Amino acid sequence: MHDTHYPQTGNPIVFFDFETTGLSAKNDLIIEVAAVKYVPGAKSHPHMQQLILIDRPLSPFISRLTGITNDMLQREGRKMEVVLDEFIEFISDHDVVSFNINFDTGFLNSALARHGRSPLKNIGHCALARAREAWPDLSNHKLVHLAKYLGLD
Repeated sequence: MHDTHYPQTGNPIVFFDFETTGLSAKNDLIIEVAAVKYVPGAKSHPHMQQLILIDRPLSPFISRLTGITNDMLQREGRKMEVVLDEFIEFISDHDVVSFNINFDTGFLNSALARHGRSPLKNIGHCALARAREAWPDLSNHKLVHLAKYLGLD
């Protein structure tokens, strides 16, 4: 399928999202990494998704919010340092896009520092900021609200 909404030439762009144990990049942890690398003109796009094994139980609130349980992390989670290396290799030097880039790169850079890695140097783009620019009259710019407004499933 050819979709004219997406560029057919140019450099890859990586869209990513994290689920976390809370809102503080300093005190909370990433529990899931998900990313898709959009490669212009390609028929399919590389992706990764991985749960992270953490050293503390999830709160019931975070489990309800994310749908991720302690059991899932114990069964399917992998060590953060391994997933970090895979994620950094996956994104390479490509531009990255996140819904709330400051939140996600804050968590990423905190995790990188905790594991002795250098901070992210990629160019980052904030989908939330772009949505606010594109639809300034919307009362709410949460992702679920935008998807409903745009008629997306």
